[in-house]
Order: sequence, then structure tokens, then C-alpha cells
Amino acid sequence: MTDSRDGSQSAIDAYLDDLLARLHGPADRVRRIVAEAEAHLRDAADANEAAGMDPAAAESAAVERFGSPAVVASAANRSLGAASPTQLVTATGWLAAKLCAVGLVAVGLSGPLATALAAIAGRGYVFGLPAGVSMPGSACAHWLAVQAGASGCAQAGMFENADDTLGLRVAAGVLGLLLTGGLLLLRRIGRRPVDVLPRGFGATVGGTVFGCAAVVLFVLGLSDSVVALNFGQGQWYVDSLISLVVSVWFFAGLLRRLRSPAAPAVTALTT
Repeated sequence: MTDSRDGSQSAIDAYLDDLLARLHGPADRVRRIVAEAEAHLRDAADANEAAGMDPAAAESAAVERFGSPAVVASAANRSLGAASPTQLVTATGWLAAKLCAVGLVAVGLSGPLATALAAIAGRGYVFGLPAGVSMPGSACAHWLAVQAGASGCAQAGMFENADDTLGLRVAAGVLGLLLTGGLLLLRRIGRRPVDVLPRGFGATVGGTVFGCAAVVLFVLGLSDSVVALNFGQGQWYVDSLISLVVSVWFFAGLLRRLRSPAAPAVTALTT
């Protein structure tokens, strides 16, 4: 392996180090994958130099055409045999953390969106109790105590629900952003688990979970339900809409991934 003239690592060497860190499986097969990847990259870089490119640019072009280490390693890992239980657990945990982060951010967005809808359609439609619903006396007493300007139990409950919606949901959104930042940091420092799950599995799970949530929330809106003191017909519709958008986003990503051609390296290295 060679380094560039200024002593920094060459593009091919950096690529191979990244690829090696992402591979798992029997040592001899991992070595074969890395060796074949290096041979492909060196041959491509030589061809680029022969075409008139300088050495650094020739290596960079070869690496770019070869495909990202994540894509190549993911395909190679699946060809290297069954993943260990630890790898399956960590990969599943990573996926669960990603889905939690997306869900928390979605909850955070629902608060301001519900408040905006209330400004258009009225606070009663978004945060108010369903008509004819009677709440326990203890709940009414609490609401009237903290919402001194309310004229009655129903209005006090509406005011309290509106305050809780914005405060708690924005807090959930902040937590989701912190979790997202933590996952990005772990990925940047190379602590992301090896990807051993089937291609598109995460997007399929995410799209399905949020799609089902959209349907359930829409039905709750139609029935104008009170669930664990969470109420407001418009609020359910806002939550349903956001869940639907997230579901579509996941399935769009799945479709792009399934339609995208495999990197040139994938077929060569996994057959």
C-alpha cells in the first residue's frame, strides 16, 4: 500500500481501512474480500492514470466509482454467512434507536403544527373535549386550579391540554434531536454496528410502523376519542398526518434503495 507524497493516507488505503472495519465473518474470507477490493481499485486507478489523470485524482475516481464502503460491506457481510447473535442484537438495537429518534422528532413537530391548526380552526376543535363527555371531578378541580381564567371544566381542560401539547411534545422533539445527534456522532467515530439486517429492512419496518400509527390516529380522530386524558379531534388528525408523512418518507427511501443499481464492486466481491 502506498501513501501520498505529503505523508497522508491515499484514497485507496483509506477506503480499504474503512471497508475492513465494516466487514465481519471468517478471517480468510474477509481477507479475500479486502484483497479483491484492493486489486479492483488499483487496476482502476492505473487505468485512470493511463488516461492522463494524476495519481491522486486517479485513486479518488476509482474509489468513487467502486461504491461506498457501507454499501459494499453490507452486501459482502450478507454473503459471508449468518451473523452472530451479538451482531443481530446490536444491529436491531441501532435500528430501534433510529426509529425512536424519528418518532420523537415527529412528536416534537406535532406540537407547533397542532397550535397552528388551532389558530385557524379554533382551540376547541384541536384541543377541546368531545361534546357530551364528562370528566372526573378530580380532573376538573385540577384544571380549574391551574387555569384560573377558564369559565368551566371543559374550557379549563381545553386550555390545559393545549399547554401540555406544546410543552411535552416540544420536549419530546428536543430529546429526539439529541438522540439523533448521538447516533450521528457514533457513526462518525466508527462505532456504528455492522449492518447485518436485510437490505431495506429498516425502511420497511419504519414505513409499516408509522403507516399503522397514521391509520390508528385517524380512527381516533373520527371517533373524537379521549385516551389517557389526551383529547381533541384536530390533534388526532395532526398526529395522523405527521405519521403518514414519515411513513411515506420511509417507503420512498426503500423504493430508491431497491431501484438503485448495486455498486460495481458488490457483484464482483460477493460471488
